[in-house]
Amino acid sequence: MYKNRSEADKEAQRAYVQEWKTKRLAGMSPEEIWAEKEAKRNYGREWRKRRKEAMSPKEFEQDRMRKLERARQRRKTRTEAERVATAEKENFYKQRLAASKSDEQKEAERVALNDHRREKNKALEGEEKEAKRQQEAEMVEGQPVKRSRRSEKPRMQKGRESDARL
Repeated sequence: MYKNRSEADKEAQRAYVQEWKTKRLAGMSPEEIWAEKEAKRNYGREWRKRRKEAMSPKEFEQDRMRKLERARQRRKTRTEAERVATAEKENFYKQRLAASKSDEQKEAERVALNDHRREKNKALEGEEKEAKRQQEAEMVEGQPVKRSRRSEKPRMQKGRESDARL
């Protein structure tokens, strides 16, 4: 019943249910309870309307600014709480997914990721070699060479330490 709700929401729901039960035990029908709540809402609306009409333009503007600031604060705190809740849910789902996978599946994913990385590195090496060849061809023709940052600093890879020392 209270899944994925904040404590304040849970408390408000409990208070509402308790109030409802108390009134029902006192003999009020559901229609009477709803009518009472509607009367309270209407009274509040009327009170706010009268208060608003009695304000001077300066007070009205100050009130409006206060309302906007409170709304901004509510949005700010709500979004922060939502971010935290979303991060917790994602973490929970990741943990549950990891726990449900077998060792073979985990190993297969790790191997696939390593293969993907190797292919990506080979493609980058090929691009770097091609760029180097083009630069050498331009040097032979006597044209000025523009060097990219990538070609200035060769990448270090595992198994390539001996090449880097040369």
